[in-house]
Amino acid sequence: MAVQLQNADFQRITRIISLLPTWRKTDGRISLIDAAFRGKARGDIIRVSIDYEGDALTTAVNVVAYLLDFGEVEPKEHALTLLLKYVLETTGGGDSADFLTAIIDQIGRQLDSRTDSPIPSRPIDSWRGLDNDASVQEKIIGENTLRHLYLLMRGLRAARAVVHIALPTYRGDLFGTGFMIAPNLLITNNHVLAQPDQAAQARFQFNYELDIDGKLNLQNIRLAAFKRGGIFYTNQTLDFTILELDMPPPDFIPLTLRPTPICQVDDRVNIIQHPAGEAKQISMQNNRVQYADVKIVQYTTTTLPGSSGSPVMDDDFQVVAIHHSGGNLLEPGSERRYNRNAGTTMKAVLDDLRAHLPTVIPAFKVV
Repeated sequence: MAVQLQNADFQRITRIISLLPTWRKTDGRISLIDAAFRGKARGDIIRVSIDYEGDALTTAVNVVAYLLDFGEVEPKEHALTLLLKYVLETTGGGDSADFLTAIIDQIGRQLDSRTDSPIPSRPIDSWRGLDNDASVQEKIIGENTLRHLYLLMRGLRAARAVVHIALPTYRGDLFGTGFMIAPNLLITNNHVLAQPDQAAQARFQFNYELDIDGKLNLQNIRLAAFKRGGIFYTNQTLDFTILELDMPPPDFIPLTLRPTPICQVDDRVNIIQHPAGEAKQISMQNNRVQYADVKIVQYTTTTLPGSSGSPVMDDDFQVVAIHHSGGNLLEPGSERRYNRNAGTTMKAVLDDLRAHLPTVIPAFKVV
């Protein structure tokens, strides 16, 4: 279970941790985390999942955000609580110790307020298709995760329109993701491609993915390039760029855009992407919407650097947003931060295009 903290409390926790003598260097951070979670059943997962590099404050922010969302290491024992208890041992008394003690109590109260509904039991031999028998309802444990196979087919079809982007720089290639919204129009993030000259240098790779045997077949990859003098429109605020490709491969169907209805909290969103510049992947687990308005959607769907510009899709693989960022994000209209990913809604994108580039709208498939 993830817990919630006020933004001011989050900031004070991270400041206390960042000022610890053992937190000044990477080795000290590793030792502190190892000591805090030693002997815990899920401690190894935490130890190997944390990025210990960077300045003290940034690393503290990332660690606390990760532990907030990690949940319980053991029943009624939250990951952040374990870290704070260990930190208490090094702070001595004073205001900081009193503050950390209060936070630990606050997390405990949140865990105690949770209610778990027990699953009814039945004899192991009571399996014979008694669909009207209430005793078999535990076949669906928690959320119903059953899906018809046609959704997999829709996902595979949608994946063909997702494109790997590589931009050469003096430091090596920078990677992003884009997707086709018309036969010759691609959309990605402004922070991936902000200028036409960048688009002219970029490589656009279709079918950059593993085959059914789990191997990268280079012969399947198709390349495209930015059409010089073609359409290029970008919006830095909404973080999207639309550009025209020269002779993209014909074997894809542009993705369908869904500007309405706006996503609701607990809706699921799937993202087909090129995380870290790698072969195409899909994230469709632990993928709930946590916040949505007419411009922003925040969600727990997994991404990595390189996923920028990916389509955020509903369970019918219609695009509801374009992914652009992630981290310890402030929820709009509140003072609370959460470890989430975020994107710009298709409604905001289409509204902007109607105002500034209306000639492209007829080329889109919009529901």
